[in-house]
Amino acid sequence: MNRSTLNFLVDALLLLSLTGPLMTGGVIFFAFPGAESARGWTLLSVGYGGWVRLHLALLSWFALVVLLHVILHWTWVCGYLAARFRRGVHRGKIADESARTLYGVAFLIFVLTVMCAAVGAAILAVQSPVAPGS
Repeated sequence: MNRSTLNFLVDALLLLSLTGPLMTGGVIFFAFPGAESARGWTLLSVGYGGWVRLHLALLSWFALVVLLHVILHWTWVCGYLAARFRRGVHRGKIADESARTLYGVAFLIFVLTVMCAAVGAAILAVQSPVAPGS
């Protein structure tokens, strides 16, 4: 299988993988009442919590396919980032493979750090409900 065929198949899988989270997100948002009042409601014998777990599983699968897509385009991603962020005499032409990879890895670490910081902030800021009469 040549590279173009592989890229096409991964991109097609990426498109198909996106439909699952979109569908379950629509079901959760439009078919069920809000989470606090969805207790006891079912669709296809699956309750609100089951649909949320399915949604998370499909989002996880989609994230894995996105990761595969990025891996297949890693050289391009690193080269693009290096060309945009590196200033100097080369002006976008970076011959050193290790420098390109370093820029790509640094960007990936930055993105993951921002994501983890957002989740950490949510964990620290979440508030439990106040019991009546407290």
